[in-house]
Amino acid sequence: VQYEAAPVISPGDPDGSNGWYVSEVVINPPEGHVISTDGGNTWSEGPISYDEMDDDISILVKSVTEDDSFGAVSVTEIELKIDRTAPVIIGIASDDTKCIETSFEIEETNLAAVTVDGTTIQPSDGKYILESGTHTVIASDMAGNTSTVQIVVNADHTFGELVVDKKPTCTETGSGHRDCAYCDAVSNESIDALGHEFGEWV
Repeated sequence: VQYEAAPVISPGDPDGSNGWYVSEVVINPPEGHVISTDGGNTWSEGPISYDEMDDDISILVKSVTEDDSFGAVSVTEIELKIDRTAPVIIGIASDDTKCIETSFEIEETNLAAVTVDGTTIQPSDGKYILESGTHTVIASDMAGNTSTVQIVVNADHTFGELVVDKKPTCTETGSGHRDCAYCDAVSNESIDALGHEFGEWV
């Protein structure tokens, strides 16, 4: 007769989406037993904890009870999928203001979807593109972890006051520039020559 003794796994069922855990998984032996997750090389009275994983594991449960079951081993095979980390949105941040068009990337091994204002979008060469408007970006992984960014993309640049780089003279034009308040864009401008201003006849 095959010996049976089940490990105690907490949480008892996946607490994320699609069979994933989004919290630490702790494995303990039942009372009167020890457990091993390395093929029986080492045994533990528990607990054994897992933080991030996507793999099949074998849990050996061995009886240490002083009765006829002493030394008997039960094997439980489980698929353990743990993802406690939300996707990372790179290149934009909440309350950002960008100009004309901007792009961002997602860092996530188990990416499920990226939506902009409720619509799923796909990357181009690894980058997601945002046109002008007020947007809510949500990145979600297979486990159900999500990251959200709310961002404004202006339809044009917002240039500030003119900074004089070269003062004009009576006969030569000057130059200056205006910096965008929200990005690195610069508008270069020429400044008209002042022209002569003659006084009264002497």
